[in-house]
Amino acid sequence: MSDVRILIVEDLGVAADMAAQTLKQAGPYTVETAHAPGQAIEILAAGRFDVVVADMLFRPDSDEFETRRRRGLVTLDDDRLHLSGLAVLDAVSQRGVRTRPVLWSSGEANRRLHMIFAHEVLGCRVLCSKEAIADLPHAVASAISGQDYIHPVLEMYLTPGFAKPLRETLLASSSRLLVWRAMALGQHQHKMIAKTAGVQPNTIKKRMDEMRKVLLEFDPGCVADGSPSAELIRYASQNWEFFLDETVRARFP
Repeated sequence: MSDVRILIVEDLGVAADMAAQTLKQAGPYTVETAHAPGQAIEILAAGRFDVVVADMLFRPDSDEFETRRRRGLVTLDDDRLHLSGLAVLDAVSQRGVRTRPVLWSSGEANRRLHMIFAHEVLGCRVLCSKEAIADLPHAVASAISGQDYIHPVLEMYLTPGFAKPLRETLLASSSRLLVWRAMALGQHQHKMIAKTAGVQPNTIKKRMDEMRKVLLEFDPGCVADGSPSAELIRYASQNWEFFLDETVRARFP
């Protein structure tokens, strides 16, 4: 394991420093850090790395995007939507087996869909909890050896065996995804949702009924005692970082 090069992608300097120190103490690792997805992708393109340890959400990027979203300055036709750690993991997946990914995240609700996407779509098989930084060397070693490792804290956020996967539910229909994205932008009225998504207004009510059924197939734990529209709008608002994620849009237009 000599000359193993690791890139840590983390916006919090203290967390990045702690991760780097933990890894350097654990093995013969050369560690570099990046503080944003775009910076990480540039570093990856310019050098060789054996492992990339990537956080999912980056507060400076998310805050800037959220400000523009709330002001109505984001559209679904923008050249780029919200950048997350998925962009880094996607770049890693395109490099093949030369670089192994490690998803490094806290177990917060608004990161769940990102984690599932990374696991099911991008093929990331090593997920390490930020709350268990002492396990990071084991996660990196697992990635290097090609072994699966999912920390128990994060495992409970993945799709359970009795539910349908993301590809077969929330990502299965491009037209439904446009409706999800319209709601994630902040549209709550059927007429404006239809206009933003580019669908016929008279189809929205039926789409809402279908989409709630699909959501429950993916996430049976969702409450289904209100109107479909209210439930879906709430879910889209809670998970806007995912539905407006640039990597998700690139993979599933």
